[in-house]
Amino acid sequence: MFKKYTNSDSSDDFGYERRQHGRKPTNENKFNPINEHHEYSKVYSTDSKSTIVDEDHPDKPCKACVDFKDWLRKGLTTQTEQTPQTVEQQISINSQCPLMRDDLGRASWSLLHTMAAYYPVKPKEEEQQSMSEFICSFSKLFPCPECRTDFQEEISKSPPDLSSRLGLSTWMCNQHNIVNKKLGKPEFDCRQVLERWKDGPADGRCD
Repeated sequence: MFKKYTNSDSSDDFGYERRQHGRKPTNENKFNPINEHHEYSKVYSTDSKSTIVDEDHPDKPCKACVDFKDWLRKGLTTQTEQTPQTVEQQISINSQCPLMRDDLGRASWSLLHTMAAYYPVKPKEEEQQSMSEFICSFSKLFPCPECRTDFQEEISKSPPDLSSRLGLSTWMCNQHNIVNKKLGKPEFDCRQVLERWKDGPADGRCD
C-alpha cells in the first residue's frame, strides 16, 4: 500500500504518492498515500472506561487494556490475601488466564520483530503490499484501545519501511523503542536487531 520516494521527509505526504484507481502500478507509483482519510492515519477514539472495563462484560476488567500492577492497584482481583508476586506467578503459570496488557505487549512485539526479521531481503511488490496490509490491520485490531491508538499515530508520523528486511526490522525496532521510552524502559540498539531476532549471537549459543 505504500512505497517511499527518495525524499521521504515530506511533511505533507510523508514521501508517498497516490495510485490512480484502475491503473496498474509502476515502479515509481505503487501505493496509496497517508492522509487524514487513510486507514494508517485514522485514530480510533476511546473513552477512559473502555481501557479498564471489558465492553462485553462491564463487571469485569479488560485484561488486555491494563498492566498487571494496575489491575492489582484498582482492586480488580479477588485474591486479596495473597501477595502481588504470588498472584502474578499464578496468572503467568496458568495458561487459561487471559493475557494482561504487559504480557500481550511482549508477545505482540516478539511476533512483529520475528515477522520483520523473516521478511524478504528484496521483497516483491505483492510482499510489500501484504506486509503493509498486515501492519494496517494490526494497528486497527489490537485488543488494547490505548495501545492501538498510539501505534496508529506513530505509523502516521513514520510509515513502515517496506523496501527490505533490514529496513522493516529497523523500523519495527524504532517503533518498539518509542514505546520503551514512553514506559521508561531501556532502548534497544537497533543495529543488533537481526542478530536478536533472526541470526542469533555470534558466539553460537542459540544454534
